Amino acid sequence: MDRVRPQVACRRGKPVRSICTSIAAMLVLAGTSFAAETALAWGRNYEHQCSVPAGEIFVQVACGALHTIGLRKDGKASAWGSNSQGQRDVPAGLTFVQVAAGSSHSIGLREDGTALAWGNVGEGQCD
Repeated sequence: MDRVRPQVACRRGKPVRSICTSIAAMLVLAGTSFAAETALAWGRNYEHQCSVPAGEIFVQVACGALHTIGLRKDGKASAWGSNSQGQRDVPAGLTFVQVAAGSSHSIGLREDGTALAWGNVGEGQCD
């Protein structure tokens, strides 16, 4: 199993803006403005949940069991890690103001107050 070694955001002199943890990984956003400039992830990376997309600027992150979803500065969401239940299948062309992640599903809150969920529907969490 790949393991990503931790890096401490405070060593770089940047405040932590968002943090999440899952059953096998942890992700921290650090930056000096509302849009974090640095995304750091570590832990077991066997589903690539620590493989933060390069070059994207995130303002928030949420961790599911084996996937991570990030809200980008432009309001679009990106997800990485396991996609066993479609939890990474972010609806195309939509923007969000907040994201959340469950064990194997993801949720996006839209500016008009509506929420959209995708991924595992076995318990009605995406109804």
